[in-house]
Amino acid sequence: MKGIRRALCILLVTAMLCAPSLAEEERLAVGLFSGAMLIDRDGEVLIPLGEYQAIYPLTGGAFAFVDMESGKYALGNETGAVTEFLYDFIEAQGDTIYCVEGPCYGVLTPEGEQAVPCQYTYLTHNGEGGYLGLRTDPYDENPDGVYHLDGDGAETPTGVKVLHVYARMQEGLLPAMSTENGMYGYLGGDGLWAIAPQYEYAGPFVEGRAAATASTGAGLISPEGSWLVTPQYDYVDNPDTPGKYRYATGEAGVCLIDNDTWRVVRRFPGGSAFSAQGYVVVTSGGETVLFGPEGDEKFRLSDEYIISAWDIQGERVVVSRGEWGEEGYCLYDMTGEPVSDGYQWIVSMGNGLFAAARFQVEKRAYQEGALTLNEEVPGTMREGCLDGEGQLIIPMEYEILYALSHDRLWTEKDGKGYLCDEKGQVIQEYDISLP
Repeated sequence: MKGIRRALCILLVTAMLCAPSLAEEERLAVGLFSGAMLIDRDGEVLIPLGEYQAIYPLTGGAFAFVDMESGKYALGNETGAVTEFLYDFIEAQGDTIYCVEGPCYGVLTPEGEQAVPCQYTYLTHNGEGGYLGLRTDPYDENPDGVYHLDGDGAETPTGVKVLHVYARMQEGLLPAMSTENGMYGYLGGDGLWAIAPQYEYAGPFVEGRAAATASTGAGLISPEGSWLVTPQYDYVDNPDTPGKYRYATGEAGVCLIDNDTWRVVRRFPGGSAFSAQGYVVVTSGGETVLFGPEGDEKFRLSDEYIISAWDIQGERVVVSRGEWGEEGYCLYDMTGEPVSDGYQWIVSMGNGLFAAARFQVEKRAYQEGALTLNEEVPGTMREGCLDGEGQLIIPMEYEILYALSHDRLWTEKDGKGYLCDEKGQVIQEYDISLP
């Protein structure tokens, strides 16, 4: 159970790093084994533990609440649920709050009113104050008629039929497969084809370009549907936060592509690559290289090291080596030198802080003894918090540790919960022991 909660905490930290609006949150939702509670920045309890199974922040000051008994969702605010527990799920995508009843989606206002009833098997905001939706099963092989909904929810059939709509609209364009030729194109905000179906695959647009595939390979297209990067690769990266370079992979290895000229500027034989936050990491020829958002090479190490672009903050990056379970995680500076001790796990928490952990391991055999791996001994993991200098500002003694906001941390041990500031100072203590 703690392993599951720890994984959820990691997802929460990642989501916060991708959502700057959470940095200003004055209301903090805390998830516990025995339920959830809502507190303010000073630690005052707004909704006590035990009323709800879970509480999730949404948008516009709204929260999703999960009922203790039924597991159903309701929408509410800092005082609690204001709708009935009708929904199987509630989530926010940008400023839109989607609700789910069975197989169907709808839209709620932050006040809990149904802007669009749960009648659509697929629903996305169209970027023009309205929505596009489907009423039939989007996962079978039968054609699905596209409907346009205005801001008041009034529905108009567009006459377009699609298959395999798998994303939400971004930058006014929605990738979808046409029933007429089995190719992908893009629907506009009116639900009609803005880019004709002509691709074997089409991904979402990010800052005016999208990954697409032709019979010759993968490339990048513009909002007009023309090729920016010739479709000749096995894979072309289209990150949410692009820097100077992106990467493409193919038979020749890894290519770095300049995002201004769309030309290949570096080639690496064989190898692999990944990107995050504008950084690109390339492993090839026995080395792992980190490129910064401006295109400069930060440092290189041997390929036994893993450089985590996801965990870069300022001049610090998480680097690991060796078998999982060893103390192979360290903070490095941008010259490629370690600045912290070794730990068995380090992950970015935002605001210049990093969670670190140590735990006992044991060998476990798999595949009838053919494979042996290190596994965490249950109940032995203890976490602490590192600052950017690699110093422990929260000691390595907590069972749970994660960020609630840009300057508030949550820690747990021995049936107690602690709200801390970004320097590790305890603001408030709570009794969270199970009854």
